[in-house]
Amino acid sequence: TRAAKTDDGVRGHKVIELPAHLIRVLIGKAGSTIKEVILRSGADIKVNHLPHEPQGSISVVGDIEKTEAVIQDIFRARGCNWSPTGSSPLANQLDDDIPIPD
Repeated sequence: TRAAKTDDGVRGHKVIELPAHLIRVLIGKAGSTIKEVILRSGADIKVNHLPHEPQGSISVVGDIEKTEAVIQDIFRARGCNWSPTGSSPLANQLDDDIPIPD
C-alpha cells in the first residue's frame, strides 16, 4: 500500500486479493456493484480475474481506507464476511464450500 496526501484527501494504491466468489459479488449484475463502490469511494478500481481462476485481485487507486470500508459494507449487506486484513474465514473458501440456504 502506498499513500500520499493530496488536496482532495488521501490517495494510495493497493492490490487486494479475493477468492472468485467475492470478485463476482463485488462486480455485481452487469457491473452494478463495482460501479456503486467507485461512486461511493471515489476510487479507481480495476478487476483482475479470469472466469476459470479460483482467485483474483482488485487494484485500488484512491482513498484505500474509505474504499475498503465501502467494499466491506457491500459484502456484509450481501452476507459475505470479508475484512481488509484478510482474517475472514470466507476469504479462503471456494464456491462449493459455501452453504446455500433453501
